Amino acid sequence: MSFENLVMAVRKGAEEALQLQKGVRGNHKDDGTIITEADMMIHRLLKDHIRRFYPQEAFLSEEEVKLPALAPGRLLFVLDPIDGTDAYSQGMPGWCVALGILDTDLTPVGGIIYAPRWSVAGSEESLLVLEPGEAPTLNGEPMIPPDRAGSLHCQQIMTSSRIHRRVDLSAYPGKVRSIGSSILHLAAPLLYPGVTASLQAAGYIWDIAASHAFLLALGYQLEYLSGGSLDYRSLVRRKKTRDILLSGTPEALDTLRRTIRVLKPHDGRAEG
Repeated sequence: MSFENLVMAVRKGAEEALQLQKGVRGNHKDDGTIITEADMMIHRLLKDHIRRFYPQEAFLSEEEVKLPALAPGRLLFVLDPIDGTDAYSQGMPGWCVALGILDTDLTPVGGIIYAPRWSVAGSEESLLVLEPGEAPTLNGEPMIPPDRAGSLHCQQIMTSSRIHRRVDLSAYPGKVRSIGSSILHLAAPLLYPGVTASLQAAGYIWDIAASHAFLLALGYQLEYLSGGSLDYRSLVRRKKTRDILLSGTPEALDTLRRTIRVLKPHDGRAEG
């Protein structure tokens, strides 16, 4: 079974979700996050596709509590049916379907990210494809990091919506943006010349894996604000990352670390 057909399955799910978005109504899970009919539709579609055509590989989804059956020599597919469900449920464009692929060492090596309403490089959609062992593409063309010659370092950053509760950005000289999808936030430095870094609150493996694969393939970094790389051995057990995440070039991450200040609980703005 070709990887192209897996890409087509992701596209199909996102296109059906796009049609459902016109009359979407969200419900709340036990943890307070939102889930929609489209989340479950894409979960079933991609799970069935992977089970049918990649039966030896492991599978993990945000919408399934079951832990993946990891085994030597197996890849791990990590699915976020709709990343940015809150934005999706309000009719906003900042959402995507994200499928990450980890190798036997739990290193992100592949992924498919499809955002049917998010524009990039002159297109009305964004389709990022990274087949393991191949070069990444953006909307069918080789994916090349933006040319930032002459631009200011960290001119713009993407952030999660509640990051103001964790850090003080008042000394940051550039612009701060948030669109709803952590996957798109983390990948934004790969897509837009003005966005040199991303600053994200702690998340789960499905919020991270797909973008992380593209960042690694193109020589960018995904690190903890406090330093150190991600350990996917805990993340595959559905545990949250231990700290705020940064993505971007090494220089951009250094600039951010010098600029932002982590809030303490007594500041009154940090999350409890």
